[in-house]
This record gives sequence, structure tokens and C-alpha cells, in this order.
Amino acid sequence: MRKFFAAAVIMAALLSSASAINIIGLPQQPVVATGSVTTANGTLNVDAGTLVTPSWTVAAGATGTITLFNNQLHPSSVVSLELYNGSNSQGTPVVTNFVKSEGQIIITVTNAHATLALNGTLKLDFIVIN
Repeated sequence: MRKFFAAAVIMAALLSSASAINIIGLPQQPVVATGSVTTANGTLNVDAGTLVTPSWTVAAGATGTITLFNNQLHPSSVVSLELYNGSNSQGTPVVTNFVKSEGQIIITVTNAHATLALNGTLKLDFIVIN
């Protein structure tokens, strides 16, 4: 996934320098951004980006949700997600479900570790393809 995300960033750079090119229906200038949120909800109205959660203390086996509001999202959008640790150093956070609707996606994160709670921030890379 990181290679795919890196390819999207490279594509954005290439497209911004050659704005007349339109490859396989991609917008001519995809927007890539990084945003931080102070709750488990965030708004990033871009094609691809990284959402950083606040510090989480999700217990072993428990779940939490992240809601990403994005005006690029539609029920027919293809969405790629990658969840990984920011400052979190224990537990095993995994995306176990997500539900898309117009303008938002609700992502369920489960701590799959048997005994350790999450103890820090998480990062969520996303790409929206329309």
C-alpha cells in the first residue's frame, strides 16, 4: 500500500508539472494533503492524504471508529486505506470494517492484541478514486 500511496504522490507531482496530461481518467492535478484531527473525526477534502488520530487508549479486543469527511467520496468511489502506528507503541490496530456514503467514510478500528491496549496516535493513509 505504501508503494501505491507513494505512486499517487509522484503522480500528483508529475501531473502538476504537466497539467495538459490526463492519465486514465485521473484528475489533472490530484490533491495530496496531510491533516491532523483532535477527535476521531476529520475533514480532508482531497484525493489522497494522511489522517492522524489523537492518542487512543483502545483496550485489547475493543473497537473504535474514525469518521473521515471528504467531498471527494461517493458511494461508487474506490477507497484504499492503510492504517499504521503514529506514536502508538503497543497493541495491534487493524481496520476491520468501513462504510462509505456520500461525503464520508466510517472506519472501524479493532485492537487485535490479546492483552495490550493502544497507547498513542494512529495514521490512516487513504486514496479516493472516482
